[in-house]
Amino acid sequence: MKTPSSVFCHSVSRNEGLVIDSETGIPSLKAHRAEGQRASAKALEQEIKARMPERSLAPLRPRVRQRAEG
Repeated sequence: MKTPSSVFCHSVSRNEGLVIDSETGIPSLKAHRAEGQRASAKALEQEIKARMPERSLAPLRPRVRQRAEG
């Protein structure tokens, strides 16, 4: 019978991106950098930017000041 810990230990050996800190025992993932951006990702980014309205923080200043004062 396989215990959950044995299953975890077996799967960790196949996952090179997982690092367990030897001092704290805290697991973390290594940073992964992509080689480049796919054309579909670029197209999605452009579509999102085209649909998003331009934002400014100027309309928020009076509300922030009002909450800070009172």
